[in-house]
Amino acid sequence: MGNVAHYVDDAIRSEIEFFRDLGMEFEWKVYSWDTPPTLKESLLRNSFAQGDEEAIMVFDLDQDIDQWGSGLQHKTIKVSTDEQIEDYRSVERQLGPQHSYLNEVIDSLQRGTTDVMAFVAYHDERPVSIARLYCLNGNPFGGCYGGSTLPEYRRMGFYRSLLLARALEAKRLGFKYLQVDSLPTSQPILERLGFEQLGSTWPFTWSPRSSS
Repeated sequence: MGNVAHYVDDAIRSEIEFFRDLGMEFEWKVYSWDTPPTLKESLLRNSFAQGDEEAIMVFDLDQDIDQWGSGLQHKTIKVSTDEQIEDYRSVERQLGPQHSYLNEVIDSLQRGTTDVMAFVAYHDERPVSIARLYCLNGNPFGGCYGGSTLPEYRRMGFYRSLLLARALEAKRLGFKYLQVDSLPTSQPILERLGFEQLGSTWPFTWSPRSSS
């Protein structure tokens, strides 16, 4: 076990050095089936900060998703223009995230890929909710991340609207499953829509500040 721990620490430090040279923070996701079982302790020992446990929720896109939109009339769009990018950015800034993924979205748009797609939902033409969808070639799972709504517009169905928009896009692109890493606040919504939990995951974040 000692040799394994040494190998894991070396691998972690190699990643840290890579991102330290770039001056960037990064996230390491630990899954409930990952080995060795001491991986979380190794990350904490190397100055990572542990986030909250998330449930890995999966939906088979062969199932019916039409009922997801029942009672919803929100305008949702897949970001494709400069104006829509600014709408996404405006919500992101108001939410005040520690890390922005918008550059990944812009890079994917410029390369003409579906690797990272962004979505925006509107209330009376005001952008109020955002989310991302990752559809990588060779992966049967479309990954849903970053679903966030401005506080004053929560509990109005925007999360479900953006989930439906992403499910329809992933299905259109031929993906088999939709995956969401869900916090406890979203898990009951996903379960009602037919998602099943396959496991758990924990985000571990390292930043240049954490080891300074």
